[in-house]
Amino acid sequence: MSERMIGAHLQAHLSGIKARTLFNKEHWEIYEGNSFTAFQVNEDMGDGDKINFGFKTPTTPEIHMIADFRAKTAAHMTIFEGPTFSGGLGSGLAVPIHNRDRNSATQSTLLTNINETGFSASGALNSDLTGLGGGTAVWQAFVFAVKNTPAGLSRGKQEFILKTGTIYAIEVEADAATSAAEIELNWYEE
Repeated sequence: MSERMIGAHLQAHLSGIKARTLFNKEHWEIYEGNSFTAFQVNEDMGDGDKINFGFKTPTTPEIHMIADFRAKTAAHMTIFEGPTFSGGLGSGLAVPIHNRDRNSATQSTLLTNINETGFSASGALNSDLTGLGGGTAVWQAFVFAVKNTPAGLSRGKQEFILKTGTIYAIEVEADAATSAAEIELNWYEE
């Protein structure tokens, strides 16, 4: 093989590698169809009102998640590991999970028990959980009246690799009257 052919072959091989390395890991997972998002908003919250998500992680793959929130007034968000909440009919509302690569047919592997007695992958998350309690608070974030959005997201500070086969709840509670809040979850599955 001539030197020119070797150079062309090597360049073609390296361009594929370069394309992968130009993206960070999270961005690459979007292109692979393994990145998902879900959100919910309540625009009419009183002091102490809550919005939340509940789900169970599968045994495989691992879930790498960032939870973010915004609020109109003072509020706080808590991530609970190992809580309980009611299953079956009436266990809140199903909030759709969206693949961030809109050309991908890949579904999230997160498990919910909405409208069922057991947990299964449904393409949605439980919200407005019934009977949420227990568990360990593994992370909290607060916003106050003068600043209603947490500091910018940083995977190094806010990403959790969630335990497999474990129930989680993520909840935002308004700490003042006449509030509104949003929870946004972003994760990739590996």
